[in-house]
Amino acid sequence: MPVRRDAAAYQHITVSNPSVNKAFRKPATSDPTQLSPITRSSEWVSHFADNEARQRPISWELGAAVSDEELFAISDSLRAWQLGETSDGSHLMEAARHYAASIGDPEFVAAVRLFIAEEQRHGANLGRFLDLAGVPRARSNWGDSLFRAIRYAVPRMETWVTPVVMVETHALIYYNAMRRATRSPVLRAICGQILADEVTHIRFQCERIAILHRTRPAWLRLLTINFQKLMFAGVTLAIWAGHRKALRAGGYDLALFWRAAWRKMNRAWRAMSPERYHFAGPPLERRPDCAVLKIPRPSPASLALGTSHLALKVSPMPRAVIHGIYTSPGHNYFGHHDQAPDEHEIVEHEAAELIAGKGIPGDRFFEWKDDYKGQLTLIDRGVIDDIRQHSENPDLPASAFRRNVVISGIDLNRLVGRVFRLGDALLEGTQKCAPCYWMDQACGKAGTEKVMHNRGGLRCRILESGTIRTGEVEFSS
Repeated sequence: MPVRRDAAAYQHITVSNPSVNKAFRKPATSDPTQLSPITRSSEWVSHFADNEARQRPISWELGAAVSDEELFAISDSLRAWQLGETSDGSHLMEAARHYAASIGDPEFVAAVRLFIAEEQRHGANLGRFLDLAGVPRARSNWGDSLFRAIRYAVPRMETWVTPVVMVETHALIYYNAMRRATRSPVLRAICGQILADEVTHIRFQCERIAILHRTRPAWLRLLTINFQKLMFAGVTLAIWAGHRKALRAGGYDLALFWRAAWRKMNRAWRAMSPERYHFAGPPLERRPDCAVLKIPRPSPASLALGTSHLALKVSPMPRAVIHGIYTSPGHNYFGHHDQAPDEHEIVEHEAAELIAGKGIPGDRFFEWKDDYKGQLTLIDRGVIDDIRQHSENPDLPASAFRRNVVISGIDLNRLVGRVFRLGDALLEGTQKCAPCYWMDQACGKAGTEKVMHNRGGLRCRILESGTIRTGEVEFSS
């Protein structure tokens, strides 16, 4: 199949600067240069300021655009969750000021203030949606009251951070369920933005716990985690009890919700481990060879225009590599059972724009179905190399596999059910790409389908629009 290169097709795209997200990877060595550096408070301040200028557009002019049936399933739950996003943060700010003074890090207060503002923005957007839908906002809720009581009980930083991580972990599941439970473009856009923000919020909190646990004895840390597990089980059951109707509307039964919650929280606990990070000197200092972000505060004009003004200076870190980006305007094999394949051309791109909820413009799966699981497909470069060897054809083009992105440096199978960033786009791994019998014909060798078993790639939803380019790319999960 001929491949047409289209290097100029996306020259109009301006690449947004990547966020400060970094993957939480289990260290394979004790070498400090191979561990993740702790992000300094000044960097978090810059990140939150930059993120405010990069909010995804919401088409408020469309109104709520939600059906009565959808509203019946989610309205009570959404009212309660919206209330939880609207705290004034005064108690947290007081705890942050005391903590920052004790460690000599005044910029931590500014970072927490911007974090609170981001949460309040979530609440404001959800409240505006409720207003458009004619649903009164909640003034009280038992779940929200219980959550606040836990945090207010002991005014210590760890007492604040721990339940926040637990709730934000559940938020990744909850807002994904809300996206699935409605076709409202406004609510789906709101949920997409919240999902994008929560990924970084969890990292913000997990790094802080790692700092707090840095000097804690191993036995006491183990005792702390076991207590947190009991607490997390109670929080999970409480959230299910209060929001089960909405979660079911989004495709979750209790068993699926329980498994998803523990899977995500286990990743958070691993991210809280001080062994994952490189500490040098005082807790908030880092070696010169660790990643350093120098980011100016945005000007009022850039905030108003929603443009990015930042220049990042980042030292080398482990990254994924995109080797090829492909689209095709039509299906050659899909839906052609007992028929001859078509011969739609394959277009190779240097860069591509990923559109949230839709796919890549010009691709056959762009706007294929509402909430389609395969808006973007990825395949590992190593699999292609193995098939080239199997087929005894070293010149077999990567486009023959008809995946959108050929990539290396990522275990794609482990991303099923996870939200992750690729470049400045936010994706959700939905399921493995199962190879079909057409692979034997496409690659010109019998047995190709069998060789590709469990290695066919990854199907994804696009939660937040962004741009990808060939070459090294930022990846975080």
